Amino acid sequence: MRVVPKIPPSAYVNWYKVIDVWTSAGPIKEASVTRYLCNSPQFGGVGDSPLFWQSILQAGRANQVYWNSTHIDGATQCFYGKGSPDDVANALRVVEDVAVAALDHPALKPFRKILQDPDSRLADVCSTYIGVDCNGFVGNYGKENDLPKADPNLIPSLWKNVGPIDQWRSRVEDIAELDVLIWPHGSHIAIIDSMDHGQFTICQSTGGGGPQISTGHTITAAGQTAEGTPQFAVSAGSPRPVTMPAKVRIKPVGFEVTNYPW
Repeated sequence: MRVVPKIPPSAYVNWYKVIDVWTSAGPIKEASVTRYLCNSPQFGGVGDSPLFWQSILQAGRANQVYWNSTHIDGATQCFYGKGSPDDVANALRVVEDVAVAALDHPALKPFRKILQDPDSRLADVCSTYIGVDCNGFVGNYGKENDLPKADPNLIPSLWKNVGPIDQWRSRVEDIAELDVLIWPHGSHIAIIDSMDHGQFTICQSTGGGGPQISTGHTITAAGQTAEGTPQFAVSAGSPRPVTMPAKVRIKPVGFEVTNYPW
């Protein structure tokens, strides 16, 4: 069964960029995911993001700060590059509540400076310790739209099993909205948002801003991979992502685009 998406990838990018956090104290605070955060040391690693989060949880438990335990697993994913926008909002709500109640806890001493200012701390924490990597973005987009097998922890090369198994686009004219682009050796993944008169809009999370939208890409046939899979050349687009231009494989993943409303 094919899946009609609720929102386009570009709207999902914008959701990461404007996240409303409902704090226990009442006011809504805003944060933006602007960082590419990847658990693989080859692509930068996660630094001290997990340590920050574990310190928050330690201080919160010691001071009996309440949080919804069902949200903690998803919130934890934010510090490994795998969180959804809702996960980010839940994580930042915990950060706010702990900062209000337990700022003097010893576990928070290394992070006290970034937590001290109530007006800026959530935005600063989000930009410093939270991010999303390429398959985190595409996987969460798929999960948000109920795509079977989509998962933020699914590595790019295994997206061959999402939708029609190991089926790849072979002609430019067959490429459609919501197809995924997979880089050689599974090093990166992105998704097509829309196309207009031979130009494609592509969404992805990568260096230089995390989740992002680029337009004006052209896609042309570029022979085959060493394994015989059709390959395509994608132009730089604008604003130019650090991942472009590139040669990629392109795959349908089970989205229904006949009634795609965007």
